Amino acid sequence: FVILSLAQAIVLQGFALMVGAFLGSVAVAKFSTLRTLSRITPQIGMVVGFAFWPECSRAFGAQEFDLGKKLYRRACQVTLALSSFCAAILAIAGPLVYRRWVHGTLGFNVACFYTLVLVGIANALWYISSLVLVSTNTHKDIATQYLYASVVALGVGAAATLHLGITGAGVILLFLDVGMACVAITKSLYKLRDTPRQFLASLVEFSTYDSLP
Repeated sequence: FVILSLAQAIVLQGFALMVGAFLGSVAVAKFSTLRTLSRITPQIGMVVGFAFWPECSRAFGAQEFDLGKKLYRRACQVTLALSSFCAAILAIAGPLVYRRWVHGTLGFNVACFYTLVLVGIANALWYISSLVLVSTNTHKDIATQYLYASVVALGVGAAATLHLGITGAGVILLFLDVGMACVAITKSLYKLRDTPRQFLASLVEFSTYDSLP
């Protein structure tokens, strides 16, 4: 858990400090406010996670792997649907909300904001998938990988920020969260004895809880 917290600190605070160091105070103010607004989306994953975590732990404790598989599929399905809906709302209303929020004192960076909105969806999926490992106390490897990936992303993000401005930082965050989501999903499917094909199919199935395969 300490490693996960350290990696998260690098992602949240490290990127803000890096943007400030290379682009100045105005740029870091834009980046931080845009990311704060876009992070409404990842909160969806956290809300779903509060319900999923204890149930997943109970299913594994009882060796009910089919139940754990159903819970994970439904958690991912709900998280993807709600985070996508939230992202769509932000894409439409975000510019207006942002300008009202900062009272027009900061310019709205369209490319950076929409990139960060996509980061939110990836982050929500990465978080909910990581809970399969956290709830079974098998998250050491992915926590270490996240720490290393965060440090590398910060270094690459510095170069991207110099060339693309705050949008560059957003793009690197997107690559980081998409990559970690893929790793977490792969590890979770292995833990749950599920297959990628069946898992992906379940994301678009609107069946009842009991009928999930």
